[in-house]
Amino acid sequence: MKKNRNIEHFIRRIDDIFFHDSDRKLIFSVFLIVFSWTLFVGILVQRILLIYVFPNMNAGHGLLTGTDYLKFHKIAVRLANKISVEGWEKWILRPEGQMVSGIAAIFYTLITTEPWTLLPWNAFLHALSAVILFCIFNLLFKNKKYSLIAVLPFAFFPSSFGWTIMLHNENYIVPGVMLVVYSLTLFFYGSKIKISRFVFILLMNSVGLAIIYQSRTSAAQAMAGVNLLFLVLFTGKKVIETCFNKRKSQIKLGVRIVLIILLIIIQIEALLGLSGIKLNQPTSYHVKSDQRASIEITWTRSVWIPNIIDQKLEQMVRMRKTQLSLFSKGATNIDEEVNFNKAIDVISYIPRSLQIGFLAPFPSHWISSGPKVTSRFQRLESAFEMVISYIALFGLPAALYSNRKSFSFWYLMCMLIGMVIVYTISMPNIGTLYRFRYPFYTPLIGIGLTTWIKRFNKNRMR
Repeated sequence: MKKNRNIEHFIRRIDDIFFHDSDRKLIFSVFLIVFSWTLFVGILVQRILLIYVFPNMNAGHGLLTGTDYLKFHKIAVRLANKISVEGWEKWILRPEGQMVSGIAAIFYTLITTEPWTLLPWNAFLHALSAVILFCIFNLLFKNKKYSLIAVLPFAFFPSSFGWTIMLHNENYIVPGVMLVVYSLTLFFYGSKIKISRFVFILLMNSVGLAIIYQSRTSAAQAMAGVNLLFLVLFTGKKVIETCFNKRKSQIKLGVRIVLIILLIIIQIEALLGLSGIKLNQPTSYHVKSDQRASIEITWTRSVWIPNIIDQKLEQMVRMRKTQLSLFSKGATNIDEEVNFNKAIDVISYIPRSLQIGFLAPFPSHWISSGPKVTSRFQRLESAFEMVISYIALFGLPAALYSNRKSFSFWYLMCMLIGMVIVYTISMPNIGTLYRFRYPFYTPLIGIGLTTWIKRFNKNRMR
């Protein structure tokens, strides 16, 4: 009996740390539904539709043609074969720079060298991400029904199948993003910081940034920058509150400051240390990317902003130029003629980046036919999602106003909107942007939809 009580106490502690007043049964139900749906669709597409119904779209092994999926698969197969012959000491996380292939090689070695072996794992990661997002919304809305509604676009938009039923870096970037955002949202929420939650926040933030960094370094750096800004603002806010309210515990403030310092160190490490960036880099670059393009980038240093911010803006421009050089004939390239030579050029482009980041693909793209066999289906899919998105986006201003006093909500909104802007500036291709922005864009759509439904319920009760 004592052993059972200890187990129950341990489970309650885990609930308190991770789920924070969320219903454990509801959490499990959300996970099970999203997991089952994702796994079902994966099996349907890989093992039935692409083999028997749409064989012209099958690049082999149940993978869509005209994508990078087959490349990731082949890298994983090579590594799995090497492991089978020479042993597990030959396994590496990022063969040819691809973490998705390194992890796939584990499944290929243990089971068989076919992508279907990854379907349960991919479904697990997507369902876990949905659960974490639900916990984020439940912190902010304090209403389980509205939190569930807000998760729906993220969990069920068809575009997520581009990685949940295939092989792509988003399988790992998306849960990494959710861990990072949840860790800071939980910290800013204002609840008591117990030692267990203290450790958990640090662990979530570190693991999340590490996962993102291994898959997409620039995303980890951009998120760390937003985190750093809000940690500094939050520190100032707490210091001022304590100075004007003597009743506030100095010990609680001290505990928070210790946690803030540790979190700041993690963000700085992700922003600078892990990347090996030198603050005295020259302002002119000659970049070779994948040995397929040679691009000259001239950047004029702006003395009116901090050097590190200027360099990050330059890094975004360099990514943009590289993308345009490598994929100059991309069917969904946009604003190819736009050039940035200094910080003010990038800042002036932000209104346009908001238009593209939030509204693309535009209606003109929905009915056009692309060069790939799969383009028609992808554009119809985007039309369905964007109609919902356009409606939901009108609810965001009301959501901002309703939660204007919540520091956690402002952090969440700035993180989501900020990352959409960063990707729009650095990725001038709507197809790539559509995938990159997913973990940041769909939560915004969920917030907008929830706001509409809340307003509708209030009006109906009058």
